[in-house]
Amino acid sequence: MAERHGVGNLVALRAFVRQLLRQESCSFSVSKTHADFRSRGVAVSKETLLSFLEYLEDAFLVFTIPLACRSERRQQVNPRKLYHADHGLSMAFQAQTGADLGHHLENIVACELARLGQPLAYVKTLAGHEVDFLAHDSEGREILVQVAAAITGAATWNLEIRSLVETVKEYPLASRLLLIESGLPRGLEVPAGIEVKPIWRWLMENRPGH
Repeated sequence: MAERHGVGNLVALRAFVRQLLRQESCSFSVSKTHADFRSRGVAVSKETLLSFLEYLEDAFLVFTIPLACRSERRQQVNPRKLYHADHGLSMAFQAQTGADLGHHLENIVACELARLGQPLAYVKTLAGHEVDFLAHDSEGREILVQVAAAITGAATWNLEIRSLVETVKEYPLASRLLLIESGLPRGLEVPAGIEVKPIWRWLMENRPGH
């Protein structure tokens, strides 16, 4: 990539790549990264970091998705979410192995949705809670997707389901899907209009001849 784009500041490029690969399924801001680099003495302009991000997306190392909203200005001022195309690299660059399984599972789902060719965004509800993905099926219908690691009880269940429930007013026609690491504990009630699936089953269903 450095050779293709004539990048001279390899120190900044390597630092930027390491920074990106440590932020799996996270909100990402070039402005905040630039401020962090400046505090650490890494000499690089914000414009150069924006170019680096464009090069890395072009090389399919990472991809970003915007906030879903009708206001272009609001979309520009809100951070994008960052995902990695290579799950192995994501794990290799984590400070602690398996430190955040939820982020890793979210990254896997993001890659699968991108592979299906669906335009992606993330959603913030009116109450300020986040839904991981707003996607569309092959016929253009909206799908809201939330990803969670193991549901261990009512407390974690309520946290994960809350955001999907809150989107009813903003996305009344969208289908709602909660993807989880494994099965649900007994006794949990699934609200009407929400489908719950293990991630492995959803991944298999998207493959030809499943």
